[in-house]
Amino acid sequence: MRKRLSRSSASLKGLLIGSVLFPASILNAQKDSVIRHNDTASLTVTATGAIAPRSLTGGLASTVPLQNVNAQPYLSLQQMLKGNVAGVHIQEPSGEPGTEQNIFIRGISSPLLSKRELFDQQAAVYLNGIPLTSDNPFVYEIQKYDFNRVGPATNLLAAINPNNVQSIEVITDPVRLAALGPVAANGAIWITTKNAHAGYREVSVNAYTGWALRPQITPVNAAYENDFRKPFYNRFGTINDRLNYPPFLRDSTNADYYGPANWADVYYKNNLLYNVDMSLTGGSERANFRFFTGLTKNAGNADNTAVNRYTGSFFINVAPLHWLMVSSMINYNKLDRTRNRNVRDRLAEQRYIPDLINPLTPNRNLYSAYLTEFGKAIDRNSSDLVQGYLSISANLHKFRYKGQLSFDYNEGLREAFWPSTLLEGNNFVS
Repeated sequence: MRKRLSRSSASLKGLLIGSVLFPASILNAQKDSVIRHNDTASLTVTATGAIAPRSLTGGLASTVPLQNVNAQPYLSLQQMLKGNVAGVHIQEPSGEPGTEQNIFIRGISSPLLSKRELFDQQAAVYLNGIPLTSDNPFVYEIQKYDFNRVGPATNLLAAINPNNVQSIEVITDPVRLAALGPVAANGAIWITTKNAHAGYREVSVNAYTGWALRPQITPVNAAYENDFRKPFYNRFGTINDRLNYPPFLRDSTNADYYGPANWADVYYKNNLLYNVDMSLTGGSERANFRFFTGLTKNAGNADNTAVNRYTGSFFINVAPLHWLMVSSMINYNKLDRTRNRNVRDRLAEQRYIPDLINPLTPNRNLYSAYLTEFGKAIDRNSSDLVQGYLSISANLHKFRYKGQLSFDYNEGLREAFWPSTLLEGNNFVS
C-alpha cells in the first residue's frame, strides 16, 4: 500500500535594478553610500540595501511601534500590524498558529464572494525593497471546497522575526504607491531589517517562554441535547420528524453519548511556546557583517496545533576600493506546522463524505481512541522561504552607478495520508 505522496509548490521572483548617472547636479544631490575623507585610507561603509525606503515611504506612511510588538509573542506580520496602525484591518479566521491571515488597508475595492477574491485585496509586502511572493489563488478554481488551500496552507508572513526588524511602515500615499507599481494597488507594507554596521563585535541574545493556557468550558452530553430538542419536537414536529429523530439521542442507556462529557480534557491542553534568537554584528569601516539566527515555537491550546520557525540571516558590506561598495543579504526561514484534526477540513480535502449520522462521542476514553488512529496518519506541512540581494554602488569622479539584483523564493510541501480506520475502510493519500 502506498502511504505517502509529496505535493510541492514553488515560486521565484527576481528584481534587477540598475542606474548610471552622469550630470554633476544630480550626482551632488544624491547621498553617497561611500563617504570619502581627505585621507583615502579612511572609509566609512554603509549598506546600500535595496531601494532606499525613505524615498518611497515619505508622505502618507504609518510606522509600527516596535516597542509594543517586541513586548508580545507575535508570530506573523499581521499580528504585528493588528491594532498598531490606523486604517489597517487584520482578519484572523482561525486562532490556529500559522494559518493564513488577511491584510486590508483602507477597506476593500470589490465584494468578497469567496476566498478567491481575498487574494485580490491583499496589500503588497516588501522586505528591504524585495517584493515578497504570496500563494496564488488559482488552486481555488479547481477545488470543490475552499475551506483550506491545497498544500501546507501556511501563512508565509509568519516567517518574519520581529527581533530582526528595524522598522515596519505602512504606505498609503498614492504617489508613493505609484512608484512601486500595480502590485501595490491595495497599499504596501515596507519592512526594513537590521543591517550590518562598523564597530566592535556586538552579541545580542533574546528569549522568552510562556504557555497557551487551556480555557475553562462546560461540555454537554446527549442528555442536554435531548432535553433541548424534545420541547420543539413535541410542539412543532411531525410524525416524520419523530421517526427521523437522531439515533444517538434515542437510547438513553448508551453511555457513549449519555455518559460523562469530558472530551475537553483531551482536546484542550496547556502548550509551551518560546523564542530564542541571537545576532552577531561587527567589522571595520571598510568591511562589516551581521549574522542572525532564531528558533520560535508558537502553539495553540486546542487540538495540539503548533508551528515551528527556523531563521537564519546574513548581511555583509564590503568596500574593496575606495570608490566601490558591495552589499549583500541572504535570509532563510523554514516553517513547520502541525495542523488541526478537524473533521470538516479533513473530509473537504478528501472530497469524500462518510456516514455522519452519529457525531463524535463526548466521552474522553472513546475520543482518545479516535485520536490514537491519527498516530497512523501522516500530515506534514513545511514551507521554505529565501530572500536575498546583491547590491553594487560605484562613485568615481563624475561617474556614479548603483545596481541591485534581488530574489525571493518559496516552496511549500504537504504530505498527507489517512488510514482506512478514519474513512470507512478507505485510505487517502494526497
